[in-house]
Order: sequence, then structure tokens, then C-alpha cells
Amino acid sequence: LDPSQLTNGVKSYLYTYTTPLGCIFTKPAQIQIDKLIVPGVRYDAGEMCTGSSMLLYLTDVDDRTSIQWFQAGVVGSVGKNAIDLEIRQPGTYFAELSKYGCKASSPPATIIAKRDSLFVPNIVTLNNDGFNDYFQVLGTDLNNFRIHILNRYGQLMFEANDPGFKWNPANISTGVYYWRVTYTNCSGENKEQKGWLHLVR
Repeated sequence: LDPSQLTNGVKSYLYTYTTPLGCIFTKPAQIQIDKLIVPGVRYDAGEMCTGSSMLLYLTDVDDRTSIQWFQAGVVGSVGKNAIDLEIRQPGTYFAELSKYGCKASSPPATIIAKRDSLFVPNIVTLNNDGFNDYFQVLGTDLNNFRIHILNRYGQLMFEANDPGFKWNPANISTGVYYWRVTYTNCSGENKEQKGWLHLVR
């Protein structure tokens, strides 16, 4: 038998035994095949916010298999004897499995930090055509948000602390204005962005 060609389950075989005196015996036998299979790793998304949680899940693993989870670059196991692992930070994770003395490793699962999603447009057209008639930002996970808009003399023209704001600068002169945004992203990092805004009619 070639073990690499066998699949798990109960198999029926006939074996023949010849004694030293030349007697031949043939007898049926049932053999339980229970190999260690290299598992897959499933997860919901390939990116996450630091401090949030995500579940990694092994497939094709039975309760006769011992499991240890590891994170690349971290000394020691980060989880034991469970087909799933709850993680709270980005990184590369994998599991080492053993069964009846056989060993295998799962494919690595690499979870990256969620990218900042802030988008700030650079033009407002004050012509009431239904396009770019007001100024707003787009993005998710914008905590402790703050925006200031200044004219070229450094005078404050507008400010807001709600990322869902909509500013209609109908009473503001056309020209170039400057904005500064600060916020805390979903991983707890304080961010600052600056840019300019062109008001036209």
C-alpha cells in the first residue's frame, strides 16, 4: 500500500500470509485510515484595526489533532488546542498540528492593518447644479475628528468636529482655501492631513 494514496475512513482489504511450511492463509481485514491532513485557514477579511477582534478558523481538522497557534516574530504559542484563534492585532499567523506522531503546519494567514480611508475633495462649484455644491469629507473610523478651513490670511472660515458635516460656502468668496484635518484612526494612531480647496462659481 502507498500511504500517500490513501484517504481517511474505514477500508476493507484482503491480506495473504504464507507460513514457513508453505501454508497460505487469506483473510479479510478492516483498517481505519486516520491521516493528518494539512488544514486551510479561513477568516473574514485580510485587514483589521488594531484592538478590534478577528477570528481565524482551521478547516479539515478533527478532535484527535493537537493544535498550537503561532504569530510570526512572536516567541511562543499564542493559542493551543482550538481550531479557531481570536486575534486583536495585524500580523502573520499559522498553526502547527500533530497527530499520532505526524506533524504539519497550516498555510500562513497574513492580516494587515486597515488603511486610512479619509478622502478630501479639492473643489466646490457654487452653481447649484447638483454636483460639488458643498464641501464634505468621506471616510470611516474617523475618531476625534476635527477640521479647520482658513483663507489665505489665516482667518478661520469654517470648523467642524463631525466627519459627516456638509459645508455650503455660498456666502464665501471664490478662491483657494486651506484645510487641516486631525483624527484618530481605528488603530488608535493620531493622524493629521493638510490640503487646499478651490471655491469656484
